[in-house]
Parts: sequence; C-alpha cells; structure tokens
Amino acid sequence: MSVPRKELYSADLETFLKSIDYEDILDDIEHCLQHYLPDVSVKELPESDPIKKLVEIIAYHELYMQQKIRESIKNCWISQAYGHHLKRLAQLYGLEDKKDETDDDLKARIKQVFNEHNTAGSIEAYRMHALSLNKDCKQIKNVNVGKHAEGIVDVRLLLEKDDGLLTESEFLTSEMGDILEKVREHLYREDIRPLTDCIAVNRFEPVYYSIKADVYISLDSIGIKEITNNILVALKEYIVKQYDFDKKIYKNAIIAALHQQGVSDVKLSLDSSGHDLTKLQWFQVPVCKNLNRIDEDVIIKYGSQFCDS
Repeated sequence: MSVPRKELYSADLETFLKSIDYEDILDDIEHCLQHYLPDVSVKELPESDPIKKLVEIIAYHELYMQQKIRESIKNCWISQAYGHHLKRLAQLYGLEDKKDETDDDLKARIKQVFNEHNTAGSIEAYRMHALSLNKDCKQIKNVNVGKHAEGIVDVRLLLEKDDGLLTESEFLTSEMGDILEKVREHLYREDIRPLTDCIAVNRFEPVYYSIKADVYISLDSIGIKEITNNILVALKEYIVKQYDFDKKIYKNAIIAALHQQGVSDVKLSLDSSGHDLTKLQWFQVPVCKNLNRIDEDVIIKYGSQFCDS
C-alpha cells in the first residue's frame, strides 16, 4: 500500500494493519487441519486431547509472531517509534543524535528533513537547510526564521557549547562569527536560495535574567546534601530547557523547581532588567546570566523565611 508522506507522522497506524484475534487464528488453524483430517472433528475434540493442545500451541505461537511483526512495523512508523528504533529511523534520514534530545524533538527534526530537498523559501525549508550544517557546526542548537522586511529573510541561530549554554562573553567571539558566515554561505547557494530572497544571518538576541533564592528546608528534614543536589539539578534542568526559541521564563516554574521534597519555603528574586520574560519575540531567547554560579546564588537555610523576619 502506498502511503502519503504526511501520513507517516499523523495517520492512525491501526487503519493500515490487520487486527489480531486469537480466536480467529485458532479457527483458521482448525479449519486447515480439518482438511487434512476429514475423519476427525477437530472443533469437537476435548481440551485434553493432544491434537487440541497442539492446535492451541500453534495458535498462540502464530499470535505471538503476528504481534512481533506488528511491533516491527510500528517501529518503522515515525509517529509510533521510540528510543533506539526512532534513532535508527533518524540515521536513515542522515540525522545524528543530539545531546539531551527527546523523542518528540527528534520526530520534529525528521519531519523537517523533507524540506531540505526543496529550494528554500518557506520558514521550515530555511530552518532545515541551516540546521543541516549541524553536522559540521555542532554549536548550532536551533534556528528560527522571520521576515525582516519585504524580500529579506531574517535567519537567527541559537548557539551552544558542548558543555552547555554560552556565557555572555562568548556570544561575540570570532568562532561564533565563523559559524554565522558558514551558514550564510550555505544558504546563498544557487540550489537553495530563491533568486528574489535576500538573506540576513544573525545570532539570536539574548534576554538576560538572573536568579537568586533563599530556599528553606524543614527543621525535621534529613539528608541536606541530597536535598540541595535535587534543588540545583531541577533548577539547572529548567534553565537549560528554556534556553531556546519560543520559550518563556515563569517565576512559578522556577519556584516549583526549587520546591523539592524537604523544602518548606522559597524566597525568589528574579532580575530581568525590566524585560517581560513571558513575552519574548520570535528571535529572542532567555539566557541565565548566573548559571555558572547558581550554586552560590541559591542559599539553603533551615526553617522558614518568616523566622528570619
């Protein structure tokens, strides 16, 4: 059966697969066996009969094999595959694993691959052509595209280091400038850029914020080192996760990350220099200025903030 490309992602796979039912399989086997044993009423045999037992074993084995085949087919279906099966599909499209990438993120990248086979023009086509350089420029985490003016395509790159987010001083290094130039040259290839498009390639616009917090641990809590570690890990995971286009920073989410088991209260100070971190533009990305010293700026205390006042 020929399946439209878009249905590889969104279609209900069950509509393309024959349903499996043990009783149907058993009936088919009994009917087949009856043909070879005309003198025996196979369906009327008692459960204890060896022939009946053999038929049931064959039916269960057939059920198992058909289920394995169904699972194998599902693992070749982008919308159904997960884990190493999904990574294998990604490799078929020439995609490599990215650090801390979820299955849903990888599925989204696979869907974008088809745009690479077209001349740029749409937002997704420009994104995919720029992201295709990730094989050579590992610092490219994501790409966003907008319209700066009539006929001018504004391509914004989100960059990162192998060991995490870029610091403020690293945004304007010569290495970052080289990456921008490589992307610009790639997008200006005659087989990629539409003749009438003028392309501007720039890095994203960082919107800086800093986090300081007093985290109060209950007096009866034990394992302060473990609690402290859980707090810092959860906070850093949230910061790194929000380091992307179309992401926002919410105070409630930060408090939730800090409020791990054993924590009784949180006093948060979020400084964004007047920027509204919940209303960022398409080319802006929230960047935590004090991520490298967050261990020092999150202070662990016993008791409650009301005890300090």
